[in-house]
Amino acid sequence: MSKKKSIPPSESVASSPSAKNKAALKDDERLLAREKARNEARDVAKKILNFRGSTRFKPDPLTVAYLRLSEGSPIKKSKPNESWDLVGLVSNESFTGCALIVIQDELIQEKTIIVKVGALAPMPAKIVWQKQLEENIYKIGLQFES
Repeated sequence: MSKKKSIPPSESVASSPSAKNKAALKDDERLLAREKARNEARDVAKKILNFRGSTRFKPDPLTVAYLRLSEGSPIKKSKPNESWDLVGLVSNESFTGCALIVIQDELIQEKTIIVKVGALAPMPAKIVWQKQLEENIYKIGLQFES
């Protein structure tokens, strides 16, 4: 009869450093795979749902925004007879910005401006995107600055 040699637990394969490293690597790989799957699912959901950082709201009908494009214009309370450089129709709004339809001869330079949207007080905003809809008609995206 052959006698089996017993291996003390400290010398077993399962407790060896390389086995522990392999197990840790497998766990890390599983976690990375789960994270990748979650990110891919989130990306698909964003595409399907047209997900954005802030919820968009439909503005009240005929809500307008007044824009002051000139640099160095101080923010002050709007008066009915105060002049503005441009007026646009608000197509959607959120807590962080809005989209406007404007009639303009050319694209507006992407810069910080002063905007008064509906009944809100004038505030600084940055023009972050523009899209020409038709000749002299543009849709512009504004991001409010705080």
